Amino acid sequence: MRIFDVNGRPSGPAFGDSSDSMNAPDHFCHVHGAVACGDNLCVMDGNCRALRIFDQRNAIIGKIDLSRLVGVDYPWFPAMTPVRNGTATITVNQQRGASPTSGHLRRLRGAPQRPLKPPGG
Repeated sequence: MRIFDVNGRPSGPAFGDSSDSMNAPDHFCHVHGAVACGDNLCVMDGNCRALRIFDQRNAIIGKIDLSRLVGVDYPWFPAMTPVRNGTATITVNQQRGASPTSGHLRRLRGAPQRPLKPPGG
């Protein structure tokens, strides 16, 4: 992952693991969205179904299981959009067997304003 400023210049080094080591706490399968959450960065990985939180030094400080967060068992998360005041919306698609696909919008509020317990720590 890499952050760019408003002029398109890289702002700091690349970070996060994109190797085959899916057990790394900062591993990315496919980033579908990233928004500021307080002084941190919240990154939605729709394929791995995780919301990862990075501090200003790009160190991971938290990871949330998106399936548990929204209460569905095998969802897809195609997009995350910042709204205002630390709020973001995420889209959720869910299909169960031959049933029609259902789509949902979820609003995320209360993004962490302080560091969380590191994954596995």
